[in-house]
Parts: sequence; structure tokens; C-alpha cells
Amino acid sequence: METITFTCKVITPMFLAGADGQTPELRAPSIKGAMRFWWRALNGHKGESYIRSHEEELFGGVTKNGARRSKVVLRVEQKSIKIGRLPKDKNQNPGIYYLWYTIPMNNNRAGMWEGDFTVHLSSFDSVALEEAAFSFWMLANFGGLGTRSRRGAGSFKIEKSTYSTYSGNFEFVQPKTEALSEYLQRNIAILARKYSFERVFAPDYPTPFPILKNTQIYVLQEGHEAALEAVEKIGASFQKFRERLQPDYDEVKNYIRSGSYPKQVQRAEFGLPLSFRYTSLNSAGADIKTTRKEIDRSASSMIIHISESNGGYYVVITNFASVLLPNNVNLKVATPKKNPPQYFHQRPTVVNQSYQGIKETFLNTLKAVIV
Repeated sequence: METITFTCKVITPMFLAGADGQTPELRAPSIKGAMRFWWRALNGHKGESYIRSHEEELFGGVTKNGARRSKVVLRVEQKSIKIGRLPKDKNQNPGIYYLWYTIPMNNNRAGMWEGDFTVHLSSFDSVALEEAAFSFWMLANFGGLGTRSRRGAGSFKIEKSTYSTYSGNFEFVQPKTEALSEYLQRNIAILARKYSFERVFAPDYPTPFPILKNTQIYVLQEGHEAALEAVEKIGASFQKFRERLQPDYDEVKNYIRSGSYPKQVQRAEFGLPLSFRYTSLNSAGADIKTTRKEIDRSASSMIIHISESNGGYYVVITNFASVLLPNNVNLKVATPKKNPPQYFHQRPTVVNQSYQGIKETFLNTLKAVIV
């Protein structure tokens, strides 16, 4: 059996827990589940039937023929992990609290704040092992682990790797002499050749799920001395852009007051569900959900990651051009029942949402290199 070992460093807090649901712990299933997403991103252009059959073959799963064992065994070891919590004063960290708003809602849950961990990937199948290794590299450089991992939490870095057999100049560890944007661009180009696709960003032709072929990756130019400084800065920028975004802000407000239907809800392109609250209306608000109960959310297709590079911390944003909702599923805008019925509109309205490009509008406000 061949084994690849990755030595990793926690960059931003990882909000995940062990069997008791409370104690912070990094477990193999959490890592493997995240690796599946990035494996699909690398292979999604090959079609859904390919994805279904090969993903189960690589990572295991339950099929119509019963359980299927994964070709790759993953073991994880935690080292010198420091547990911490968010500062209580959110006014000192408004950007972080905006991105990670669910953490204080959950009794300010503890997270893995600092430390190192080691991931061992093992397999008798060298091709499967290589596939898993590339998926792990994607996770380490563009994604994260745990709650709010799409908003900058749970980022980590590969510091050492025992894998050195792959040709094509792919490097699992960033060389100290190479800029982050150049390193990512070079490795992605190698992966594009290996997986036989050409990257063409076409937001008007979204894919059924996030794939690397149809995406833009932004590396923000400004470096920071600490990882949480980077989170705070991008969080503040994101909040400023979204908070009173027009015409959403006024159209939803008019709906609450008079029942005037919103034509679009642009903020939905950042993910669902959404909530609007207005202090000028005694904190009344409206919720933006879907018209199908079984599809109650749509994960954000814009993923924020924090990378450490050459002594600084940088924001990396991956913007996938994938569909917000499946066909025949629309947005539903409704006021919560707690609003006084004699004053606030109660009947839900359906919005036939078309693509607005609001993610790209936000990203174009940032000083970044596109890779």
C-alpha cells in the first residue's frame, strides 16, 4: 500500500466537532467529505453519470448494490491544537462577525484556533491515490473545513508533502520564491491539462454544480500580518457591499409595507436563505427562501479562503459559475408570521429569478489578480 503524508497548519479557526457535537476535533470523515466537493470541481465537466460512478469508486458510498468501500484510506493526526473562541465584542471585529454570524448564535462555539495536523492518504491503487492527493490540494488552497468554511473559516495550508512522483512541475507545497498568484495559476494549468479541460468563465451559461472549468479565482493583492486581519478586511468589504444593496433593500422593504412584489433579489446569488430586517420598521423583515421545502437552501458559489504566503496572509476567492437553483425552483419572499398582520404584508410572493451578475459586481470592486 502506498501512502502520501501531508503536514498542515491551521490558518483560520476550524469550527467542527467530534462525536459529542461540542468538543472541537478534526476527523477523517470531515476531510473526506470536503475532498469530494473539490474532486467534483475537477471532474464535473465529464458529466453527472461519470461523477456518480467514479466518486463512489474513489471515496466509497451506498449504492443500489449496497455499500462500497473507498479505494483511499484517510487518517488524521492532530498536533498542538489550541482551542479558542471569537472575541465577545463584535464591534471590534464587525467583518469577522458578519462572515461568521452563526458562530455566536451557537453559544459562541469553540474552534480549533491554531496548531498543526497531519493527513495520511493510503491506497493500493496509485491512480486513485493521485486523484485524492489533487483533491486534497484543491481543498487546502481554495476551501476549508467546518462551519463557515465558504466564508474564510477553516482554512489551512500544506507545509510539507511526501508526494514527489507526479511529473509536470506540479508542487504540493508553494515555493518560497514564487508569488501566490503565480503558484496557483501554474498548478491549476497543470490540473487543467491533466483533467482535459480549458477554463472558460461563462456566468451566463452556469453549470449544474460548481466545476473548475467555469470559474474565476481572485487573489487579493493586499497582504496582512495576521490571518484574522485578512478575514476582517474582506468581511468588512462584503458587508459594506451587501448591507443596503439596491434595488434589493428598497424593493423588499416596499414588499413588507405594501405588498409590492420585488422583481429580483440580487443578493440571493451569494447563497440562500436570506433575511432582511429593517430598524425603521420596528425590526420587521422578510425571509427569502425557495419554493420547494425539500430544497431549503443554496450554498454560496463564491468561496472565501485565507492563504499564508511568504510571511503574509492573503484572501483567495473562488467564484463558480453554477446554477443558484434547479429548474422549476424559484425564490419565495415572505414576511414572518410574528409581524402584525394589520400592518405588514403576509402573503408570500414568488420571484422568477434571472442571473444578475451581482457576485462579479462585488469582486470587481476588489484589487485582485485573476488566476
